[in-house]
Amino acid sequence: MLSVANGGRFEAQTLVNHGDVFLGGNNARIKTSPVTTFHNYGSVSGAGRIEGDFINHAGGIVELEAGKRLVFSDYFTNQTDGRVIGRGQMVAPAIGNWGQMLFSGGFTDLQAPIIGYDGSQLIVTGGSTTTVFGDVEIQGGAELRISDFSNAVFFDHVQLRNGALLTGGGNAFFEGSLGIGDSPGRHEFSFNVTLGPTSNLLVEIAGVNPLLPEFDQYIFLQDLTLQGGTLSIDLIGLNPGDQPYMPQLGDTISIFDVHGTWSGQFGSYHLPTLNGGLEWNLSQLYSHGSIFVSQAIPEPGSGIVLGLLTVALLVGRRRRR
Repeated sequence: MLSVANGGRFEAQTLVNHGDVFLGGNNARIKTSPVTTFHNYGSVSGAGRIEGDFINHAGGIVELEAGKRLVFSDYFTNQTDGRVIGRGQMVAPAIGNWGQMLFSGGFTDLQAPIIGYDGSQLIVTGGSTTTVFGDVEIQGGAELRISDFSNAVFFDHVQLRNGALLTGGGNAFFEGSLGIGDSPGRHEFSFNVTLGPTSNLLVEIAGVNPLLPEFDQYIFLQDLTLQGGTLSIDLIGLNPGDQPYMPQLGDTISIFDVHGTWSGQFGSYHLPTLNGGLEWNLSQLYSHGSIFVSQAIPEPGSGIVLGLLTVALLVGRRRRR
């Protein structure tokens, strides 16, 4: 067992752990050479700082403990069958997850951008709450599970790629931006979703065909709560190099399907400007989850001015006669 006391420092050119490594406090340090890596096949726990790239190999365990903070100064890789477990605080400049990140029975803060690759799992369970400060990307074949009575909070951008698995019946709180698919996509959320006051829901539209799909479709199997965030629409081409979709009169796009209870509204909308006297109509957004393209209604003032100008021209012509 390697134990580094609070205030202590351990340095090595290369570190390969098959046993137990324990850091005894926030001022405990383990440092590898700048061009080498800490390879973990055993267990790492405690509180302190590990400097140098870190690879958690198959069978390796990094345990977060309540009230303790593990800081990784360089890239953290959790390989297939590697595990990050427990409850506590973890800090890293970036986390690449091919294995399992399993949090239960308490509060966990992850201060790092995270990419979940095919076959990986990020699981919040046991009535726990996990908060992520950093962008999150869940790729196809990766799972984000928020189990019943558990909570996950996301403060930065979350991108759910095509084929990502969203499971569990807990609660997800999005306080940053949320996007789905690989431009565009369709996703089912099995857990309750709350879009907070600072959230920004992103919807990409490349056409009106729902089967391809040509527009983003958010399917909420449980409850959806809106707390005054932003809805942003972006017009794109379906394939690289394609011209962006040009909406036509009567086009209808169903972007939401809520199976549970839907409460609240967006506080603002970022909508692209339409040409040809067309406008976005949101009258069915909160009843059917749809937006459609309608004929723009002239401002009342413009009609009055136009009418007055017409009368003035007629009067002028009569006087000339």
